[in-house]
Amino acid sequence: MNDNRQDRQELTDEMIATWALLMPLLEKKMMRLFEQQVKQTLGPQQFYALVMIEEKKTLRMSGLAAELGVSKQQLTPIVDKLLQLDYIERVPDPQDRRASLLHATAEGKAFIGAYKREIGNLLRVKADSFSPEQLVRFNGALKDLLDVLGTMD
Repeated sequence: MNDNRQDRQELTDEMIATWALLMPLLEKKMMRLFEQQVKQTLGPQQFYALVMIEEKKTLRMSGLAAELGVSKQQLTPIVDKLLQLDYIERVPDPQDRRASLLHATAEGKAFIGAYKREIGNLLRVKADSFSPEQLVRFNGALKDLLDVLGTMD
């Protein structure tokens, strides 16, 4: 029993050390792609809000706040910016007249589509430097990371 606890502690310590090395590399090698393509128009939270709304098709403010892990008060300026840019719109909720739903407009969908195309092009250039084995490993690592992070609170 003590061995399992010690193994878990050692693995957790290794994970923390790896994370500390990974974060600056992600910032340097990957997040700059995001900043080059999006930051002129939207901040990260605004962008992720737009992606969530587009992905879910419609969301209430409370649902979006939960998805982003922010309060409704913190969400208001994020949504206001997206409304101002005509990337989303509010529509009445047919289930509850007091509530409204957020959904992406054609402009918002076009913005996300353009972002995905641009990031895809930039990632293709970066991926050209990978060996076939590195490409498979990198793709697998991204899928694993997405899977594991999706289970975290």
